[in-house]
Amino acid sequence: MSAQAISRGILVLGLGFAAGMQLGKIAPLIGRMQAEFGFSLTFIGWLASLLGLFVALAAYPATRFVARRGTARSLKAGAVAMIAGAIALGLSRSAELMIVSRGIEAIGYVLLVIAAPANLATHSPSHLRGVFLALWGGFVPIGYALANLQAAALPEEWPSSWVMLTFAFPIALSSVLMAVTLPTEMDTGAKAAKRRPIPLIGWVLATAFGLYVYLSIGFFTFLPEYRASHSAGDVMFPAAVALCVPLGNVLAAILLRGSGASRARPLALIGFISAGVAAAMLYSSWPLDAIVMPLFALAGGMTASGLFAQVPRLAANETAAASIIGAMAQAGGLSTLLEPPLAGFLAETYGWAALGWSLTTVALTGAALNILFHAAR
Repeated sequence: MSAQAISRGILVLGLGFAAGMQLGKIAPLIGRMQAEFGFSLTFIGWLASLLGLFVALAAYPATRFVARRGTARSLKAGAVAMIAGAIALGLSRSAELMIVSRGIEAIGYVLLVIAAPANLATHSPSHLRGVFLALWGGFVPIGYALANLQAAALPEEWPSSWVMLTFAFPIALSSVLMAVTLPTEMDTGAKAAKRRPIPLIGWVLATAFGLYVYLSIGFFTFLPEYRASHSAGDVMFPAAVALCVPLGNVLAAILLRGSGASRARPLALIGFISAGVAAAMLYSSWPLDAIVMPLFALAGGMTASGLFAQVPRLAANETAAASIIGAMAQAGGLSTLLEPPLAGFLAETYGWAALGWSLTTVALTGAALNILFHAAR
């Protein structure tokens, strides 16, 4: 039974990584889309961010569907929508059809980012829930990395539409494997459970996650511009820094192995404090940045994993888990929408150091919320 539960958890996690690939597949195709369709960077940017926009607007309301249908059925429904949207996007030849296709993908994406971690929080083996949720905390950067690898592995002469069609394969393969092994009987508990309001500490956790997303988006959005604007900018590549996030997730998974969620809160607290200290030293000089930037990214990965791994302590069943994770996704989506223009304003108006100190303030606020979360327990 435990081996089966571990296998199912791995497949659910794999489906999440495949969903992250759909989020990141536009970035490596920007040049081809401009050349083939004449799209502006603004339109391509909106097309890329449409999935995040749906999360910002619909994540918490979507928990009603997940609670009503259960996580297994919701995962399958979300996967079908993402496959259909991926195929339609690859076949689209106009901006209007691409927006509609991306919208279909977005519906499935919202369901997946709620149902997958809720399933892991309630149905994976209790001694490994912290591990699975820690790894889930890196599904976006891992998805982006896999998307870049897949696009780079295909012939350069292929049009963007052909490349987009290939992205339907990983989500389809992981969905088929999951559909065969993930029984819908586990949803009976969700039907029996009454959906209740999220407790205060659940909202505290969601707010802390929104602050983490602020740190991540604010840092990585303008890292290429910061590198380009400094003469020694080739010392540290943005892609190399980004790889430190999943390294932080993996480190957190190792630390959480066999501990349930008992180490999750201290891990998130250490992550927030470490990110705050590192942020205070960001944007000073490249020799220092080359050390501090990877540490900031690593701390961010640990923070995300520590926050997700706290969900099982709050959720008695998958209905409760879906509600809490939906609130976390909603907070993260709102930060994704609001933070880039704010970070750009700070950097442009007051300089890069102002952006660094804003990240320090947010990180320490997240640490305080994590302490408050523990006190509320």
